[in-house]
Amino acid sequence: MCQHSSDDGYANDWHFVHLGSRTTNWRAPCDGQQRSSGRDEDCRLVCLRVLAITERAMRLRRLALAFALAAAGNALAQKESRPDPTWQDEMAKGMVPYRQLSVDDFPIKDAASSKHDFYIQGAIDPQYHFIIKLANGFQYAYIDRWAVFSGLDKLKTYRKSSFKGMKAGLPFAQAILDLNEICARRLAALKPGELPSARGNSFEEVQAELNRKVKEFVDAKYKESDAEIEAFAKATDNGAKEKKVRELAAEIKKRLQATPAATVPFTEPNTAPIPSPLSTMPKS
Repeated sequence: MCQHSSDDGYANDWHFVHLGSRTTNWRAPCDGQQRSSGRDEDCRLVCLRVLAITERAMRLRRLALAFALAAAGNALAQKESRPDPTWQDEMAKGMVPYRQLSVDDFPIKDAASSKHDFYIQGAIDPQYHFIIKLANGFQYAYIDRWAVFSGLDKLKTYRKSSFKGMKAGLPFAQAILDLNEICARRLAALKPGELPSARGNSFEEVQAELNRKVKEFVDAKYKESDAEIEAFAKATDNGAKEKKVRELAAEIKKRLQATPAATVPFTEPNTAPIPSPLSTMPKS
């Protein structure tokens, strides 16, 4: 079997081609000595049997290698992935859960450069976990767990001290936050199979590609939501048309109530915490 051409004692592509040539040109001698036609046929049958065994062994070896590479990629993904996110983590970054707004949600920031008397910024933070699979020499990344946090960005929400009509402006601000929440709930309701996947030659490459595709995916959703918010602001003259604000805000609230709350729920610190979907779903 020409073991000097083997890989760690295993047959490789060289042996596959070597044995295959003996089956196609059956009169070629197996050991360099001239043989009769009957012995040649015997040699051909032996080569066919050995070829079948070699092919099976090569397939098993490649399958084992595929499993090993996929397991190594998943182990690396587990090692490099962050701990399951919590609301405490999000609040540390300035996000507070979705709520019915009050004047207190708009701290005074006179240093803000905005021309508006007040400004509201919704927040959406998707988090995901992925697994690696190997096929045809490539690594494929698939999202298997998906969680979306949503609420208000306290760091970018404010009012100016000279503005005395914040209470009257709350319905306008609430409608904007409700539109943001509708977007977040729709994102959170997506199943892993509806989310992007990626292909690469290495773990680092496939991870970077997946991150890029997820960002493009959610940015497209944000763009749709931003367009709705802009249309609402234009229709109400940035909240100046109070009657129109009440009318459109009521329609937006109905849409929100009809959208299942699939985002990560929030509980007060003195109550039993509800784990995020990333921690409640089975680990890969």
